[in-house]
Amino acid sequence: MDNSTGKKIDDLLQCMLSINNGSKNEDNYEYRRKLIEAISYVYICSLGNKADSRKAAKVVQLASCAWHSELMDAMQSHVNKLLIDSDGQHLAKVCHGLEENKLFREAVNQDIIPLINHINQTMVSISKHFNSQTHDQIKTSPSKEKEPTPESTNSQDTGGVNSGDVTFSRSTMNKMDLCYTCVKVCLLTFQYLPEAVAVLLSETSPAGQSLPSNLVNNLQAVLSQGYSKDCNLIAGSALAMLLNTVPTVDQALNLVQLLSHDVETVKIGNIEINGLSHDQTYGPYSKISLFRGILTCCKPRLLLSTNKSKDSILLHSLFCEVVSICQSPNHSILYNAFQLFVYWFESAIATVQQYVTSTPERKTHFHCDSLFVKTTLQLVWENWQNPLSGVSAFVKTIFGLLLEIHQKENHLFGICSSDFYQSLASHLLQISWHVKGKYTLLCSLVPYVGALNLLSKHPTLPRQLMRGLATNFLASAVSDLHKVLLKNMVEEVKLLGLAGDEKSVAAAKWKDVWGECVVDVLCSETDLIRFHGAQYWLPWILKCFPGAYELLVTSLKSIPNSQSISSKRRLHGVVMVMAQARHADIVDCKIIETNMASISTALYHVDDDIRLHALALICNSPRKAEPIQQFELDMLQRFLPLNMNCDGASFRQKMCAYIKVIITRIRNSCLSSLKILARKKPEVTAEVDDKTEESERILMSGITFLDWLLKDLVQSLFPGACYQRKRAALGLLEIMFELMLSGQCNKRKTKTPENTNNLIKWAQQHGMCNFICERTCSIFLECLLDGSNDIRDLAYKLLSTYFSWPLPKAVASQADGYGVFSQGLRLISSPKSPECEAGAKLCMLVFQRHVLKGTCTTSHLVGTFESSKVELMKGGPEEALSFLNQLTEILAHQLKCCSTNILKGSFTTPMHGILLTIRNCLTLNLPLLREVMLLDRDGWSSLINNLIDISSNIVTLAMSALGGLGGKIGTELSPSFADMGEGINDLVEKMKDCQMEGEAGEAETGIQGGDESPAMSADYQLIMACCWLNLKEVSLLLAELSQFAYLPEGSNDAMLTTKRLHTMTDMFVNILTKCRHRGAIEGCNIGFSRLCASLLSSSSQELAAIPRTLVEDVIHLITNEGSTTSFTKKSAGLPLLVEAVINSEPRGREKTLLHFTMTSLLKIAQEPEPVEHDPKIDLPQCHALNMLKALFRSAAINDDVMPYTSKSAIIAINGFASKHFSIRNGSMLLFGSLVARMFGQKRVQDEHSRVNSTTAHEFFVHYPELQNFLLQEICKCIDQQESGNKSLHPSLFPVLIILSKLGSGLQSGETSVLAEFVQPVMQLSSSPVYQVRSLTAEALVPLVAEDGILLQAVSIINMLPQSRQELVSQNQLHGQLLQIQKLFSAYMDNCQGPLPSLEVQTACRRLCEFQWIGRNDNKCPLTRAVFIDTVTKVVSWTLMDKANSNASVPADEICNVAKWHIQIQEMHQISDCVLSNSMVNSLLSLNQTQFIDNLQSMFKSRSPDVILSAQLFLLKHIQRGCQTSIQSLVPLIPDILNMVNSLKEETSLLENTLKLFVEISVRCSRNLCVDWPRHWDSLLELANGVKGVGVSCAAIPALGVIMKGMLCEGSTFRCDLQPFCRLLIANSQVTSPETCRFAVASSLKIVGAIILKEVQSQKNEENVVHALSIFSAALNLLQDETTEIRCEASQFVNNLSDDITDIQLEVVQPSNALQMLIKYMCQSFRWSNVCFSNLFSRLVGNSVEINIKNQSTGTINLFEQDDANIYWEPAQLARFIHKELVVSVTSLAKEDPEALGSWVMSHLPKTKDQINQLHKQLSTKTSKFGSFFDISGSSKPYSVILCQLLQVDLLVRANHLLNYDAAPDFSQLYITITDLTKIKHLHPFLQDQMNEIINHEQTKSSNIEDNL
Repeated sequence: MDNSTGKKIDDLLQCMLSINNGSKNEDNYEYRRKLIEAISYVYICSLGNKADSRKAAKVVQLASCAWHSELMDAMQSHVNKLLIDSDGQHLAKVCHGLEENKLFREAVNQDIIPLINHINQTMVSISKHFNSQTHDQIKTSPSKEKEPTPESTNSQDTGGVNSGDVTFSRSTMNKMDLCYTCVKVCLLTFQYLPEAVAVLLSETSPAGQSLPSNLVNNLQAVLSQGYSKDCNLIAGSALAMLLNTVPTVDQALNLVQLLSHDVETVKIGNIEINGLSHDQTYGPYSKISLFRGILTCCKPRLLLSTNKSKDSILLHSLFCEVVSICQSPNHSILYNAFQLFVYWFESAIATVQQYVTSTPERKTHFHCDSLFVKTTLQLVWENWQNPLSGVSAFVKTIFGLLLEIHQKENHLFGICSSDFYQSLASHLLQISWHVKGKYTLLCSLVPYVGALNLLSKHPTLPRQLMRGLATNFLASAVSDLHKVLLKNMVEEVKLLGLAGDEKSVAAAKWKDVWGECVVDVLCSETDLIRFHGAQYWLPWILKCFPGAYELLVTSLKSIPNSQSISSKRRLHGVVMVMAQARHADIVDCKIIETNMASISTALYHVDDDIRLHALALICNSPRKAEPIQQFELDMLQRFLPLNMNCDGASFRQKMCAYIKVIITRIRNSCLSSLKILARKKPEVTAEVDDKTEESERILMSGITFLDWLLKDLVQSLFPGACYQRKRAALGLLEIMFELMLSGQCNKRKTKTPENTNNLIKWAQQHGMCNFICERTCSIFLECLLDGSNDIRDLAYKLLSTYFSWPLPKAVASQADGYGVFSQGLRLISSPKSPECEAGAKLCMLVFQRHVLKGTCTTSHLVGTFESSKVELMKGGPEEALSFLNQLTEILAHQLKCCSTNILKGSFTTPMHGILLTIRNCLTLNLPLLREVMLLDRDGWSSLINNLIDISSNIVTLAMSALGGLGGKIGTELSPSFADMGEGINDLVEKMKDCQMEGEAGEAETGIQGGDESPAMSADYQLIMACCWLNLKEVSLLLAELSQFAYLPEGSNDAMLTTKRLHTMTDMFVNILTKCRHRGAIEGCNIGFSRLCASLLSSSSQELAAIPRTLVEDVIHLITNEGSTTSFTKKSAGLPLLVEAVINSEPRGREKTLLHFTMTSLLKIAQEPEPVEHDPKIDLPQCHALNMLKALFRSAAINDDVMPYTSKSAIIAINGFASKHFSIRNGSMLLFGSLVARMFGQKRVQDEHSRVNSTTAHEFFVHYPELQNFLLQEICKCIDQQESGNKSLHPSLFPVLIILSKLGSGLQSGETSVLAEFVQPVMQLSSSPVYQVRSLTAEALVPLVAEDGILLQAVSIINMLPQSRQELVSQNQLHGQLLQIQKLFSAYMDNCQGPLPSLEVQTACRRLCEFQWIGRNDNKCPLTRAVFIDTVTKVVSWTLMDKANSNASVPADEICNVAKWHIQIQEMHQISDCVLSNSMVNSLLSLNQTQFIDNLQSMFKSRSPDVILSAQLFLLKHIQRGCQTSIQSLVPLIPDILNMVNSLKEETSLLENTLKLFVEISVRCSRNLCVDWPRHWDSLLELANGVKGVGVSCAAIPALGVIMKGMLCEGSTFRCDLQPFCRLLIANSQVTSPETCRFAVASSLKIVGAIILKEVQSQKNEENVVHALSIFSAALNLLQDETTEIRCEASQFVNNLSDDITDIQLEVVQPSNALQMLIKYMCQSFRWSNVCFSNLFSRLVGNSVEINIKNQSTGTINLFEQDDANIYWEPAQLARFIHKELVVSVTSLAKEDPEALGSWVMSHLPKTKDQINQLHKQLSTKTSKFGSFFDISGSSKPYSVILCQLLQVDLLVRANHLLNYDAAPDFSQLYITITDLTKIKHLHPFLQDQMNEIINHEQTKSSNIEDNL
């Protein structure tokens, strides 16, 4: 609405207010008439604009109070004028008026006939137009109507529809919009004006005053024909509202029958309504719309009326109809069907009381045995885990409504109790724990059963819920149930009225039920259980039971030190509870002070989760403005620097979130304090003075912390910082800028307060928090050049959002507008993709700030690089076209260069950087650019056409290069990879021949030749990368152009013609069909999807039909032309092409393209295979299978492809029998996609876990066609097996895979349909193929009801042969034993209690009767092994029942069998290792009393298999925390050491022996009596790798144990320590294998601290070299890129922590460990000159000259990695060493100043020479580097320069501490440093370091002057 209308409304409002106040006289008739006319007119005009219509409605209301009748007449007149015109906008105004204003409805109600007639006539014209548009097309190409997706029911699709395979024109789409409006007006009329409509339907209505009879038919037509889904819904509601106006119930029922096609004619009043013709039939969605309208709109009198059979319409007819729709096999309507079922239950609940009171026979309808309940529950069981989106949520709602209506009906009938709820609870709890649906239904059931009642009858429920926390899939459902149980427990405990404090009583009750379980959750060793427990359980525990806090903390702290719960887990549990309690406002910040030791330990802990929860305890607060205490700030200042380089993305995100909370608290508390200070007056009381003082303290401490944080984060962006540090720093800086700079955040919840500016001003007045400055700007610009996308994106966001343009002139003069622009132009011409992306960011920054956001007064800007030049005369959006035109000219020039010499062009003018820049600029601000386009349409059109032409030429060039010089690109053949390689190599040779000299060409390209293969040569990689990157960028650019230039329908300013769009489409198809490079294809696919989305949303029928034409062309290509076409490699880009088109179909419309494509592909896939076929040519069936695979893998059409799943699975399984490899391969790939689609993505890592499964009953409900098919295939396999055919049936494995992925969860009565599978599957157990027998055993379990699993196992046990003589087949016996094993495992997994039942013990005894299978009587090792494994597992379970005295008998018998096998050495057989492993595990598991004796005998066995099995068992036994005492294993040490000498030829045994030796020795708490030196030489030889890397890695920690033993006994160690230290140094290098580095870390953990302390205690300079070797190895490992190695090495430092810090640490964090180690070396070895010199030498680093040379002359490699260890930060390490050396120097100056002076004098000359050399090199260096700071911005030179400056700083500090008379002369050094600060382009951090050195001299000089 324009401003004039709004002004008129304001004037009229003022006028009416004046009249009501009596200040104006309204008696003048003419004045009153004109005023009423103006009010009614303005109100009608305002309709459609909510703000104006609301204001106008107030005016109308005021006028109505004064002149009601006159106003109604005027409004009616205006309404009739609206109805004269058939314009949809006028009818929309009527719609808005009816919906919004009661007075408008009253005006319409005065004469409703014109409105009704107008609607009827409009709908008749719409129907005629619709029929004329679609009749011929529908007649010639009928198609089954696809039903709406869930999205379509919640969105208004007013832009047009598709019906079947028919695409409507724009005029038809406009009619659709008009139809929607008409139907909605009908609905509103029937809803708000029912009396007027009822008059039209009465028999007394005069002629011409009745409701038009065909209006009902028109509404029916909307339901029956292919209108939009929203039209269907509203039409259904309108018809239902019409039913309410029918005079009698009988007539309404007759009309319902007419709508349901049960009768043909109905007479209501004076009108006769005929039904639609039979050729216009309802679809399923039409019924849903009609029944939904009846259920939601009809009055109870109609719903409760009875039909001829005396049955209620609601409870019988509608129920049956709704249930039949829900049971429909049409998956596309299930969402709406179950939503309809929800509406039915809501209607039933709303009317149940009326029904009960009005029905003569008082009988219940919702008792547990009623049809309603049984049918509903059946639907619930079948669909509670329906894969379709939203269905399972509706099922839960239906279940809850069923429970509610059952309770309500019982209450009405006076039924006090019901077993219905309890039986449901028992049924659900008996279902397997892995079924997610049971938990969601139990949530609804708990309020009716009672939480305390449920938990008392099912005490194992908490443990079952705890088990579900171990998976992400179940955690949310389990936690919801836990929350419901807690909330109901609170209410129930209150009702109990127990004596005592309410909180304490409730907490005690909670502890009785949940206490032990929750402690186990918080202390679990499973990460997911702890995480979900803290995330979901703990908040609700403390919210519902605040008193549980003390109980939990007390329980956690009082846990004794045992192996079950480690101290680490106890600490974590306590910190988690405290953090959540503070967040819940149960405790305050004082809890941190009282538990400072524990929290400090947690903050420094190596475990990320423990540190995060400790941080949460500090940061979180229920009040966002709570002042932060100083001790909290101190802890944060220690925590943050140590955690900036953590490599966990999750840790980084959570840390940033917590720091955001703390910054918000500081900001808000400082703002409050600032307000208090602003209100301060001269005359204040003492109380106010205290408050002011406290405010000043809060303000200063908060701002000081923020200033420190800002500086520290910026400092973390130094060159050479690892990705983790930069990412965390920029993430925190983004948070700081967002929270502290007001007006920049548009998010409503996090919008910065406006008065934050005052806070920033106050901080800057005190010299702090300078966010926007030159220094910060230059650092962010440098981050734009980083190789990581994340770093570049964050830096760009900060620069473009918060910094003004032109950018602040930085310390580096290159970082001005010219430098930024020129640097960007240079980088986008680089052949390296990361550099191009960085250059594109720089150009984007210029384009966004100088052009889009600039003004005409913005200065002139030029960017140049070599021949490239872009000149902007002024700023402002008008310069956008000039900017892009100049970039396009550069692109054309680069294309010309590449066309001339593609090898040279790929290096100097690669094009893809320019394409990327243009694309990014076009997407920066699309609305603004479109406004600019309208100002110069011709110019922009020329630009777009030019870009398309250039893109076409680039595609031609790249495809020609990839296709070779033979011109294959012009054919239909897709060049193979060999063709591509040959083509590129031919190009390379041709380009080199054109160069004048080989060396000149090499120098010109900058690429060094070599002897590598052609496919790996630099030239080859350069051309290949150039081609595929350009193809990718062209594709993405074309996609953006399609969205950027094609304006919506109705505008004459469209920049893209149809011809151009066809050209763009052809380019995409050309790439997708004739290119094999995966990167090019995937990039093209993204762009093609966007283009197709633009085409399909186009209002042009011709353009909207292009995607379908493409699909048809593809299908035509693979069928008719398949004999001459070859794509191979999974059909190359064809599947992606089809997938892109299908995924682009708009949501909320019919998926006509999907239906057409799927049916066509399924048809092709089923075609008969040719008898003879050339294997070089692809078959159509193969292409169809590959395309189907792509469609089933697409997440965008997940629900839409479900109806085709069964048929596709059948085709895929049948394809396994094809004689053509390509079809078999395609079928296998399709089958894999279908398995993932049918069973969903893996929910846990273990593929065979039951959590990953779906119950068999549910599976076959969703895919009923597969049930008979799978059964038939199994029968075919059995027939083939019984016929003696040794070959496997091709479909056997896929069928068994499907069955094996089904999970148990069936109940009795559900297995009837699956009983036919059991016997055939059991018959397959005798298959001669091992894998078949294994899969058969897996497949049997889900086919058996859970309560019948044990019986099934017993029945198979009874089928076992009683003796060797009765054995028929070992294969059959093996298959039966596998089935028994799987059945027992499933039963044990789902057992509710911890102890076995009597039935299990009976089954165990029965199984043990067949001991001959495990003895030597049976000659098959496999069957013996499976029998022993099964019996061992079951017997171990029965032994848990201590009350069963007979349980030990089977255990003793099995142990005797195992002992006999181990003692008797038999001839080696195949699979004997499997049998030996089973026997060893059985004996060691069941015979704990003779555990050590059995191990010793096994270690002396002559069988390597027995020894290996015993070793592996003992290793697992120790590592998982065995119950056996470690001390009891000490007698095994001699046997283990003897094995080291006797098993040197068995490397695997030797490796495990060494591991055992280390594990037992390290865990043993007492000294071992071993002759350590005797074993040293042999282990040293093994550690040096004579037996391979594996043995070497095991021997290195073993050497550490030997060394520890020798040192503890006081043995001399000089001769032994030197080779040991050399070994550690050699294997700690980054080039060593990861396993070797980890072994060194383990060895250091064992003996490293002991060696350092021993050397330190002796204070012998000769031995210091050994300590330095340990130190060097530890430094390497603490900065290793592998987290596990860093954590292992940090445990070595932890052993030194007592000498470094007072804080009690468990395992210190690696970053902290690095600093602690350096501190230890500096403090503990202060007496050693060797150590001090070594540490000082680490500051020198490499020569800067070498680094400059490497930077400037390095060869180009597209895929180079700068450092072998990307985590290593030499600059940071140098700062740590420098910091501790300063402390050491300070102490040395006090203890021995002469020694310090000598040391300074000895190092000063060399340092001067290095600084002079540095000054010379930096002054004369003119080479260009990829940095705004030239060479000082590159990581390696920066680190070297910084090290030298730190060395100078240390000497200067030392000199400052000396006596001034004896101090050496540093004047020349200061002059050189001062000169260095004047060098241009020096990095600011280096400038800071130099300034700090100069400040020392100035401070010293001022002190001397003061003394003088």
